[in-house]
Amino acid sequence: SSAASDVYKRQCFIVDAKALAQICSLKNSSGSKPCPCCKNCLGHCDHFDHAYFVHLHSAEVDRFDHHTPETFADAVQMVREADDAVQMGAHPSLLAEAEQLHGIVFDAESMAFDEDICKQANLPDSIFFDTMHNVCASGGFAQYEVNQFCRQVEKHGFPMEMLDSWYSCIHSPRQGFAKLSKHWFSNRISLASGRSHCQAYASEMLTVVSVLSCFADEWLTPRGWMPAEVCCLKKLELMLDITFSHNHEYVDLLEQTTISHHKEFVALYPLCVKNKPHYQLHVPPSVRRFKRMLTCFATERKSKFTNCLLYTSD
Repeated sequence: SSAASDVYKRQCFIVDAKALAQICSLKNSSGSKPCPCCKNCLGHCDHFDHAYFVHLHSAEVDRFDHHTPETFADAVQMVREADDAVQMGAHPSLLAEAEQLHGIVFDAESMAFDEDICKQANLPDSIFFDTMHNVCASGGFAQYEVNQFCRQVEKHGFPMEMLDSWYSCIHSPRQGFAKLSKHWFSNRISLASGRSHCQAYASEMLTVVSVLSCFADEWLTPRGWMPAEVCCLKKLELMLDITFSHNHEYVDLLEQTTISHHKEFVALYPLCVKNKPHYQLHVPPSVRRFKRMLTCFATERKSKFTNCLLYTSD
């Protein structure tokens, strides 16, 4: 019925990038069009200026040409037709070109290629990109930023052993802050590369960002060191604070902070910009639409239990 259809259209789902790629049959990080929501966002290329297309690094959210469920279905259909043509004898490059053009991989078993399910799922309007995976976990951009921030701290004469020693004097609240190991900075920060991220659990990243913000207040800002990096880190901290307020009424501040942080992150750490900073730009519009501040943190805490059930079931 139309009423049931309207209810579906007001629902959303939140998953990590791998699951999203499977649901929407995306080329994902290997594609030149990595975003299922944007028709005109291009990655895997040098920066460019174009009247219509925008680069993956761009924070010009007002220029994003968003897919509707109808245009997304049209893109899926074009890939399906290319596969049909290949099955009829056309050159396989026809399908490869269609997949590259739309950022969608042909998979007859995926939700995207089931017309009824795709329509029910209301793709891509129902996608709610996850802050936990975008920012904190699975190579999220906070892991890149923290690692590169610490590399700069080390260049200013503060070795990671000193950070460990300084952190040992910090008493963090028990609630909402994961306790870091004694040699966390020495063991988790990679000083070798300007492209690397630290190794951390998502809950640890919430602590590390706040700890480094306090370290900056005590040691860096009074000396006038690393002002751009500190400013960017402060915006990352604010973004996380807003998210974990669970108050969707702060969505305007969240959007301003996310866009501003994106610009600074791209300028400071261009070698570390993957797909996830772009995905995070879609979070405030989702918060505004669904009136919820959602993340996967709560479900991730239950993952050990569900995995245990999965691996022990017959």
